[in-house]
Amino acid sequence: MARMDRQQKLEANLMHSLVRIISVAMILGLIAVAIHKMLAPLQVFHNETFKQESLRLKQVILVLHNQWLIKGKPDVLMAQWHQLSAEARADKLVLKDNHSIIKFTKSGYPMPNSSDNQGCMALWYDLMAADPKHLNLLAQYHEHSRLCRYHQQGDTPNSGRLSSIEYQWKIGKVAYLSLDTE
Repeated sequence: MARMDRQQKLEANLMHSLVRIISVAMILGLIAVAIHKMLAPLQVFHNETFKQESLRLKQVILVLHNQWLIKGKPDVLMAQWHQLSAEARADKLVLKDNHSIIKFTKSGYPMPNSSDNQGCMALWYDLMAADPKHLNLLAQYHEHSRLCRYHQQGDTPNSGRLSSIEYQWKIGKVAYLSLDTE
């Protein structure tokens, strides 16, 4: 009889442990679903921010093309951009000048100084007055198409394909390519 009570207690403890494990698994599953639902809008926001960068790039290229026409179609132009300095504070605005010498195609569009990925990275910096690394940008130079493709690195290797921007300097075309991350 004592042995039967002991067996029943062990079975009751085992059932109690099983219920706890199932409860914890359900709670973790609910948390995972909630996190997934909360991160989806952040990716949409991330893509919209990158889309705005492509529109800004397009405007900068148009402005520089107009400057190229006004100045008599030179081979190079010096662009001067004002940036907020890292030392800027709420009570004091500090502007830092950024001078870039930009090379132009015969049709009047900015082009990389070198025919490689680094040339595309430098072109982004010269045009946007911003370090591409701050946006987690990678640049790819495509000789055949005469374009620079800029895309953002994902946070993790499995984060999916993100949007990209293509700039064809021969014709001055900027294209935003949106890719689903799901």
